[in-house]
Amino acid sequence: MHADSPDAETSLLSLIAGSGQRKSPTTADTGRWPWLQPWQQRSGNAAAKPPARCDGGGSTKMAAQAASYLATSPAYASLELNEQSARLVERMARDTVTIRAIRQGNWSQLAEQDIDSLIDGLARSFPNGDCTYLAHIEHTGIYMSPEEVHLVALLLRTPVCNVRELTLRNVSLTSAGARVLAKALKDNTRLRRLDLAENALNGAAIRRLCRKLNKVSLLQGLDLARNPIGPRGIAALFPQPDRKLSYFATLNGTGAPKRHRQHQHPHHSSTTTTTKSHGKLARAVPMHSFMPLVQLNVRDTALGPEGMQLLARLVATKRTLRWLNAAGNHGGVAGTEAMAHVLADPTLRLARLSLESNDIGVQGGKAIARALLTNVALTHLHLPRNNLKDEGVEAIARALCSNHTVRYLQLEFNGITQTGARSLGDTLRENNVLRGLQLKFNFVGDDGCRVLADALTANTSLEHISLCNNQLTDACTDYLVQALARNRALQHLSLAQNRALGPEGHRRLAETLLKHNTTLKSIRLDYEFPDWAPIYETVQASAVLRQQRQRQRQQHVIDPLLICQSN
Repeated sequence: MHADSPDAETSLLSLIAGSGQRKSPTTADTGRWPWLQPWQQRSGNAAAKPPARCDGGGSTKMAAQAASYLATSPAYASLELNEQSARLVERMARDTVTIRAIRQGNWSQLAEQDIDSLIDGLARSFPNGDCTYLAHIEHTGIYMSPEEVHLVALLLRTPVCNVRELTLRNVSLTSAGARVLAKALKDNTRLRRLDLAENALNGAAIRRLCRKLNKVSLLQGLDLARNPIGPRGIAALFPQPDRKLSYFATLNGTGAPKRHRQHQHPHHSSTTTTTKSHGKLARAVPMHSFMPLVQLNVRDTALGPEGMQLLARLVATKRTLRWLNAAGNHGGVAGTEAMAHVLADPTLRLARLSLESNDIGVQGGKAIARALLTNVALTHLHLPRNNLKDEGVEAIARALCSNHTVRYLQLEFNGITQTGARSLGDTLRENNVLRGLQLKFNFVGDDGCRVLADALTANTSLEHISLCNNQLTDACTDYLVQALARNRALQHLSLAQNRALGPEGHRRLAETLLKHNTTLKSIRLDYEFPDWAPIYETVQASAVLRQQRQRQRQQHVIDPLLICQSN
């Protein structure tokens, strides 16, 4: 194979890259995006060849690093190359060093000529644009200058780089940097996930960015957490309306505005209105969106009630959305009711929703409960720190008796007492779909724990329950012992931060686990008392015994195939 052919160049690049090449990216159910693995440098003794020059373009710093890279590469030392082929390898070594600097976030070492040289090399090696070396670009927690953002923009602007996920979290991204990114994303159709969290971007910067994204982008994941984007930032997530049309979406209803109602377009039955109070904001909110978002994180983005209403309208419009984090936005009752109205739609496919710290209150809790009666898609509902009280929790608990889709419910810091726990206990007796229940930092007490423990004896689905910091004492262990002896579904039990739960309660739980329970995989206790070691050892011994019992059950399972073979 000739050294100057495209196949030879691809082989040489793979040889130099070694184990640094990665497969296509995958995304976990929790919504977190994969982290980059550092580019692996080959190790070995110095080669007997003279130092490589690497002077075919690129900055002097990258050329020097590439020469050092080749000098310690055993693969390069074993090659017998003429001058032309050696220059080819040296250029690809320089590109490899550039890729490694990008993966490690060393943007300050790079110059524009390094990126240009890399793009040229990737275009030669991957003419079909299927390169995976730069599929993930991540830079977190380190300041990025506008010049460094410009280098990122060069990669985004070039399809051959095939950038699929871009994370620029907490890099002090300026308005100028956001403007550069916006221009680079204008014609980008390959980027699937964009993380710009914690960059102090305002609504104007997000609007400039989304104005480009909404045209041709196929972005599926967008993280804008902890940016003060406000309602205008949410409005920017909608595409800009066509100037030829004169009707727009609003927060409170549909129908053409009065001054345009006589000119209503015959092919647009779902027209919109513009109000005096929300006129400018409404002009940025049309009815349909092109960007097919699946995951959206707008946690702590200063939305307020107005922004939450816009966000609810966005959820209704984005039929592709499956995961939404709107925590910490203080949407109040008005924002919660707007979101609940959208959730009540049985055709909605949103599966995960977080409304933590949104001042929902009792009235908002009741609105969410009404939505759960008709919602058939929501599986994860997170409502911590919303002051739901017992009345709001009772409404949600009653709704879950007829809802068969919600599997994980978080209700931390909501002032729940034994009254709310009683309602949840009634739900656990009837609902055999719920798998996780978080009740940390409430006021359930021993009486509430008794009700929940009684419900666990009949429940066959709950796998995780947390009662941390709920004013439990040793008396609650009597109820839990009876439940654990009969329950065969619970796998994780958390009782930490209950200071009144003393050594006697710990001992009862440990003995019960050792004798009866065979399904519990983990139990969280504090052991904050003297002579805790024997009880801890008992709990650990029960875990070992449970593993042995599980192996025995697996060994005693009869394989029908073996029976057929023996007959």
